Amino acid sequence: MVDEDAEYRCDDGSLSEAAIAGTIETCIRPRHVNSIPLNIAVRVGCHLTYETPVQTSVLFVLKPRPEGRVRVMQERISFGIGQPSSEFQDSHGNLMCRSMFMPGRNEVTHDALVAVSSHPDGRNLQGNLVPVGQLPFELLRYTLPSRYCDSDKLMNFAWNHFGQIPHGLPRVPGHLRLGAQ
Repeated sequence: MVDEDAEYRCDDGSLSEAAIAGTIETCIRPRHVNSIPLNIAVRVGCHLTYETPVQTSVLFVLKPRPEGRVRVMQERISFGIGQPSSEFQDSHGNLMCRSMFMPGRNEVTHDALVAVSSHPDGRNLQGNLVPVGQLPFELLRYTLPSRYCDSDKLMNFAWNHFGQIPHGLPRVPGHLRLGAQ
């Protein structure tokens, strides 16, 4: 976790005390991504504890994506005292962290200040519905069931919640609203 009395460097190299997230806003220089201002500082992170009986390789997706509608102003990540980690970008553009857990208790901490826009995400959905038989091969993996979700049981739930919505793009906002709940 972040030491509340620690000092952080702003984009211009100056130092600013970070007692609270509001103080960090003094470091934010007005920036825009695709004409959307990044004008709010949000603190994100987690503290995870794992116990393992043997040395275990681990992969985590903890960090915000490097492009898009956010700008990471500061970030700290730890996989334990003296535990090295490496970072790489997966095929979807996510930043992955790779490390090794030692036998016993292992703690992972991530703490970041991220600049985001106060404007809502755009909902101007455009495009045509493409039948599954015409989807490009590289997209077919997104139509496969997940091992983490019993798709046979989920089917009734999906029809009950989304079956009355017209087929195609109008269903997408309904899925997004349910996912946000």
